[in-house]
Amino acid sequence: FTNSFELSYLKEIAQKHNLLVSLYYRNTNNAITDFYVDTTLTLNDQVQHVLLSYPINASTRNSYGAEFTLRSQLTRTWDLTTNVNLAQTKINATSNGDNLSNQGLVWFGKLNSNTKLPWDLTLQISAEYESKRILTQGERMPSWSADAGIKKDLLKNKALSVSLGLNDIFNTDRSLTYTTTSFSEQENYRKRLSREVRLNV
Repeated sequence: FTNSFELSYLKEIAQKHNLLVSLYYRNTNNAITDFYVDTTLTLNDQVQHVLLSYPINASTRNSYGAEFTLRSQLTRTWDLTTNVNLAQTKINATSNGDNLSNQGLVWFGKLNSNTKLPWDLTLQISAEYESKRILTQGERMPSWSADAGIKKDLLKNKALSVSLGLNDIFNTDRSLTYTTTSFSEQENYRKRLSREVRLNV
């Protein structure tokens, strides 16, 4: 359950730019987070040290920050939207009698470009960057990716659209996390098949 409070200000500049500034505070109770614990298990009649990982409902997650969104009509055929979000985040969790706490500054940025081309074509390019994320017992490293797509409108009143897109152009989308417990340090790297071509009609 999240209690969210936000104050926003919208300003139009020279009839070409729209600026939206938001200040917010979010308090989340029982947020789901991964929990790691060192223990021993009897496997094949031998006692072995193992690291168990399972999701828990963290006690609280508090965030306060600011978000800035600027949409600019740079030319008659080109518009650019920029979004930046900065937040101070703190997580408190309790499991098996352990009281865990972690906090830090995180931020997120995104660019979205739309260009109208001849023959009813539209080119869209987007890119996003996410700073490190705060986890209960560690952190997730920064990540970034970029996408591109082109769309063609057909028939009367643009009733039919065909689009061709390429996700994760540079194949950079991946997850890298570091976790620390009382007796162990863990590095987890995941890379899914993120670069793909898609055709939508």
